[in-house]
Amino acid sequence: MGKKANSRIAGYELLRIIAMMMVVMLHFNSRTGSLVLPGEWMNGAGIMAGFLEALCLPAVNVYVLLGAYFLSETSFKAERILRLEIRILFYSLLIPLILILFGVPVRGTGVWESAVYLFPVLTEHYWFVTAYVFMLLFSPVLNAAAERMSRRQLKSVILLLLLYFCFFKSVIPLQFVTDHMGYDFGWFLCLYLIAAYFRKYGFGRLEGAAASGGLYAVCTILIFALHMGLNRLSEAGLFTYYASVPFHYNSILCLASAAGLFALFRHVQLKEDGRAEALVRALAPHTFSVYLIHEHVDIRDRWAGIAVRLTGGIAEDAPFAYLGKALLAVLLVFIICVVIDCGRSMLLRLLKKSSVLRRTVAALRRAERNFYGDED
Repeated sequence: MGKKANSRIAGYELLRIIAMMMVVMLHFNSRTGSLVLPGEWMNGAGIMAGFLEALCLPAVNVYVLLGAYFLSETSFKAERILRLEIRILFYSLLIPLILILFGVPVRGTGVWESAVYLFPVLTEHYWFVTAYVFMLLFSPVLNAAAERMSRRQLKSVILLLLLYFCFFKSVIPLQFVTDHMGYDFGWFLCLYLIAAYFRKYGFGRLEGAAASGGLYAVCTILIFALHMGLNRLSEAGLFTYYASVPFHYNSILCLASAAGLFALFRHVQLKEDGRAEALVRALAPHTFSVYLIHEHVDIRDRWAGIAVRLTGGIAEDAPFAYLGKALLAVLLVFIICVVIDCGRSMLLRLLKKSSVLRRTVAALRRAERNFYGDED
């Protein structure tokens, strides 16, 4: 692989880190109650929270596009799903045990309530994880379809899917029964096909840095402007539901913003074998665990309040003070979660030396090879 390709992958790994920080920012806005809901009075902190929301909104779509972009040309491996499931279960089960040891109340106190820890994917303990795992399971089917279809056919399928998942809901001020606002694996499948199209045929008009960066900037401004304007209308009882649409993951502007940001980072080049590249490559594998830790069912409603207290509280009429506290909170959460996951990685390396674990992994790989025959 050439230096340019390596640099591009490092740029995408940097985007993976930034996208997860954006996700934490979105959660900070909502968990602190700073993001103004339709019909509510908008103070200074709420205005800043709205702008940060518009800026960070494409993060979820970008994270999916990143995963799908590389998965779209790789062969399916059950081991990949297994490793992901082990990581999910590690935090799903370990966090409540640690909290109980310290006398902190947890959600799963009964037999049925404990299912949220034992079956995190099936119970949507983490909605993103559930959608992502199902997307991974569908990936070989989607890869085969993208490989065998013509460019025109693939584009037609994507446009038709977007018509139902994205376009109608973005322009019609009506909540459709089938619209889950992008919080489901159906939307992730659409994103997967889009990423596969980008991988196979390029980014078209978004090839240039100016075009892709401009699209992201324009969409951010439009989302924020719609948020401000529709919020005022909802105060009068007009378009109350539609006022939240600009912040839905499957809205037109959010999708376009994510496409622009994703395409932009193709042009971000890190110095080959430099410190920045080494740091990015070291941090990127831990980003998914940042989500698993701070969005755990026993953590998600607590960490933001702790962060606010550590940073001295939120002044409702001080937008730039809110910006500083939000950035500090996001940085603290990200660093703490990465440190915790580094501990998990060290523990995993120790366990890999176990002969029992090696034999188990080898048996699973043999079973996978037997299942797929002579294929790689």
